[in-house]
Amino acid sequence: MQYTPLDMTALTNKYDMVGPDTAMWLVQEMVEEYCFCRHLEPIDLLRVGVQVLVPKVESDEIFALFFPIYRRGITAAAWTRHFYNTQAPKGIPWRYHSQSGVMLYDIALPTSGAVPGTTLILVEGVADAIRLNKLGWRTVALGGKHLTALGKAELIAMPNTHALIMLDRDALVQAIDLMAKVAAIKRKVGLVLMPQDGSANDPSELADATLQECLREAVR
Repeated sequence: MQYTPLDMTALTNKYDMVGPDTAMWLVQEMVEEYCFCRHLEPIDLLRVGVQVLVPKVESDEIFALFFPIYRRGITAAAWTRHFYNTQAPKGIPWRYHSQSGVMLYDIALPTSGAVPGTTLILVEGVADAIRLNKLGWRTVALGGKHLTALGKAELIAMPNTHALIMLDRDALVQAIDLMAKVAAIKRKVGLVLMPQDGSANDPSELADATLQECLREAVR
């Protein structure tokens, strides 16, 4: 597959890009809160290349987090998570940036590669992927509840023969549908069930012990 470097012109015209650890104190506090709710730390974002986008012109938007998607040594795409003034109407929180279709979000840095034979976890959001990888589970994010054409091509190219689907708590129907599609690509496919007690909607919101228990139950 051919990948084109992400054109950053539109973003750099609108935002200044800084590290999460060098942003102004209000932004750092909001980043810490975002991480805390997902059992992450700001250092976890730094490790996967996340940057803070600060608007050059004052607006209802306070800042955005830039999550790069690396392919073959280049930044080929990115997700941005936007944070707005609490008194202002809410804008679109997540946006995708690419010259091609929606690809899988993979935290692997340009020099990293997938390990054949390991189980691959498919989740919805980038924070879920970062969290599960931190716990030692090879994970990629779909960027939603469905597998795109480009995402399918990338999944086919990955050497992992086993896959587990772990979507958000409200997406059981979509997870079952996704299982059927992935079963045509991978030798063994399973489903990780989120607890239905209402304690969390996203995998990243689960406590470590609960999340590990859900995953280990699924691979038995």
